[in-house]
Amino acid sequence: MQNELAYHDVYSVAYADLKGIPIRMIREDRRVIFLLPDEPNTYQVLGEFNSNPSLPLLNYITHLKKIRAQMIALQRA
Repeated sequence: MQNELAYHDVYSVAYADLKGIPIRMIREDRRVIFLLPDEPNTYQVLGEFNSNPSLPLLNYITHLKKIRAQMIALQRA
């Protein structure tokens, strides 16, 4: 199994999802932790997000809603 990065920020994870980075979620108590692959491409995409890129807003919002829905479903499970 490859190493993974633990992330808590749903907004940066939604951007990573938009860019095609696979997201895995685990639940610890009531919190959801996002796991991203520990690869150079992941670091590049997260760096892009932190540099305030121009992006198609509706596409980003769609990915944000998808990630939030998965997160809420996992919290309630």
